[in-house]
Amino acid sequence: MNSNSRTNIGRKPAIDRIAESLFVTTRQIEGGVIAFRLIATLPLMMLMFASRERLPYWEFAIAAIATMFIANLWLRTTNNRKRIPLLRLALIGSAIDTALLLTVSFLAIRASANINSTSEMWLIFPLVILTFVYRTKPFVGIAYAVLLTAWYSANIIGFFDPSDRAVTELPIRATFFVLIGGLAAILGNSLRQ
Repeated sequence: MNSNSRTNIGRKPAIDRIAESLFVTTRQIEGGVIAFRLIATLPLMMLMFASRERLPYWEFAIAAIATMFIANLWLRTTNNRKRIPLLRLALIGSAIDTALLLTVSFLAIRASANINSTSEMWLIFPLVILTFVYRTKPFVGIAYAVLLTAWYSANIIGFFDPSDRAVTELPIRATFFVLIGGLAAILGNSLRQ
């Protein structure tokens, strides 16, 4: 029993081990990423509100962006006061952003296809890709960009008619997502060295 308690004392929580395997960041970089997400929420909300006639579930999109804003205010306070380990903070922020993006994009893309309207949700994907990839290990960042691109592509192909503008523009958008993710991974890695 005594030796078992000794091994548990030196063992890191699973969330910290996962965060260490994904992220390479500093307090300054994390603070910059959080500030970027806070600043990006206002134009995103304005864009979603302006597109409300063409964007079904626009209320969910604005609610998700507001949730992202509130979460990032909390993350900023937590980062400044150093309440949570840095890599865990990066993991929590990225998990919140990704979960909100996947949920709202699924609803918005599906509803947009039902009314034959091109979804503006694609504009949010590069921002989430950039904020995740910039502070991760290069391979992890590129894999994340590819996975988010696959998610977006599968939703577009699954819900829209093959002759729709969203499907015809898909190769350009998918290439853009992967390129921006790859470039951010390379740039982030070179700046850390």
